[in-house]
Amino acid sequence: MEVLAFDYGDKRIGYAVASKKMKMAFAKGFIQNDHSITDSIKSLISLYQPDELVLGLPLRQNLSFTPATDKALLFARQLFDITNLNVYLVDERYSTVYSQIALRYAGRTVKNSKAIIDSESAKSIAEVYIQSPAWVFKFNLDCLTEKLINYCVQSTDTDVLCFMGAKDIFDILRNYETNFTVYELNPYIYSLERNKEIPDNVKFYGFTFSVPESCTFCKQSAHGSTG
Repeated sequence: MEVLAFDYGDKRIGYAVASKKMKMAFAKGFIQNDHSITDSIKSLISLYQPDELVLGLPLRQNLSFTPATDKALLFARQLFDITNLNVYLVDERYSTVYSQIALRYAGRTVKNSKAIIDSESAKSIAEVYIQSPAWVFKFNLDCLTEKLINYCVQSTDTDVLCFMGAKDIFDILRNYETNFTVYELNPYIYSLERNKEIPDNVKFYGFTFSVPESCTFCKQSAHGSTG
């Protein structure tokens, strides 16, 4: 199979396989989230030989993060480091609903399907990945340079800023007198930054999948400039 998908959990991590060519996904099982996790991941990679990995990203309806979101992103980093494969994050807000509906159609309930709900959720995540690319984000560790962030701030006439990979953004913005509204589009970077002390001149700091209107968007282009 081309795709190996995961549904992160504190105790168990469900997994499924999928084929982009056939546009089909299959629930397989779960691995224990314990000291053996690295070996378990390597075993799955060896067994299924996937081309890419997919992981559900749990979000609230308003796109705000929870501790579960941060844990899932740490697991994404772990997958990225262990496998050297591309890891894709899928907006998980609706995938659990899909998996529960599928179980009901199969004559099961969530209560009597605890043994398979993890893998069914992973299957739903894989299906969303295959069918709805707009809900997918490619995991990466790319960060903007301090020089580029300062250029973005200084060259705009708005106080609403959007960044793709602005690590340590607060250390930079606290040197300005302007009051900013800041959005981060890289979920992993946002997870790292969101629990840091926010300076008084940042009125709002949040995550978004798309650039809001009237927002200066700063990202690293192929030529190292804003896009």
